[in-house]
Amino acid sequence: MDVQLLRDNEDAPTKSCTPKRIVLIGVLMVLLTVVVVLCTFRQNLGTEKDMFTSNQVTRLKPPLPICRNEERLSTIKNYCQKRKQNDNRPVKMSRNRYKYIIVDEVHRMLYCAIPGTGYSSIVNLLNHHQPIPDYIRKKDLGAGDPEMSTNRSLKRLSDYNLGAIQDKLRDYYKFILVRHPLVRFRSAYSSMFLSRTTGLEKYQHIFSKAYKKSKLTDITGKSKINFYQFLQLVIRSKSFRDEHWMTYHWMCLPCHIRYDAILKLETIQNDIQTIMDRLEADENNTTRAYEVFWNMRSLYKYEITNEVIRTVPSGLLKPLLKRCQIDLDLFGYTWDNDQGAKCLLRTDNNVECC
Repeated sequence: MDVQLLRDNEDAPTKSCTPKRIVLIGVLMVLLTVVVVLCTFRQNLGTEKDMFTSNQVTRLKPPLPICRNEERLSTIKNYCQKRKQNDNRPVKMSRNRYKYIIVDEVHRMLYCAIPGTGYSSIVNLLNHHQPIPDYIRKKDLGAGDPEMSTNRSLKRLSDYNLGAIQDKLRDYYKFILVRHPLVRFRSAYSSMFLSRTTGLEKYQHIFSKAYKKSKLTDITGKSKINFYQFLQLVIRSKSFRDEHWMTYHWMCLPCHIRYDAILKLETIQNDIQTIMDRLEADENNTTRAYEVFWNMRSLYKYEITNEVIRTVPSGLLKPLLKRCQIDLDLFGYTWDNDQGAKCLLRTDNNVECC
């Protein structure tokens, strides 16, 4: 009725607007603005949802052009050849040296599991595509039961005898997922000593001895150990060893194992397709995987890490860079104080890519 009243008044002789009419017009303008905003927001949500429901998944543009897998592998091969020429010492390999490699016998794949690089997501993905054991199937558990997603057939390569290890290294598809080593250090500190205190509990005796602190948390439960103190122990303490900050080349042996694919967290939305194809994942599982890794889309943004690393004293930064220099060279990562952390692999034809 109010709208019709306004329309009727358009043809009426011009009259001075009463306060009541001014208020009415203002309310209508506000309502119209709200409707436009809501429609736009809903449209944007629909667009993002379509990224995962359509057959052609829209992927996030990486910081640099994505290197072909052959380029990443070639960089590793060239580095290892040069290192072998400079170091002729024989490499002694025991079963225990393969304990970080996960075996997927169903799909004949080996995955070097590095914490802090999307490790949990990859393991969950592999686990999800394992057959359900008979003893679990007989329990008639619901799909959401935790036991349905655990107790599958994934093993560590070190669980096998040396003969079986060599067979699998020769015949299975091998891949590794990495990220910028300096970003991983920051991530390890945040996840183990800030958002949670598992690191403090695990290494309490080391921190207490090194920094003469009887209590490692304040009254609110917040860690008293800062990032610099964490880095000091990473560099200088032989007792402070943890897979969350061990080097990639130590855990995954890229100069000893010929990997078939190098995945990077910076380009994971594109790289993960290789694994989905090997798993022969259906559309629903592929969509779910992209949703998981889509949530990691901000992980290649190094701004926060750059700000933190630039404040690290040079006496601490130099040995830190020396510690991870091999990983930087193997996987095409760089660091300098001006440009910060970069995923940068310069190929033979002088093209820069990630």
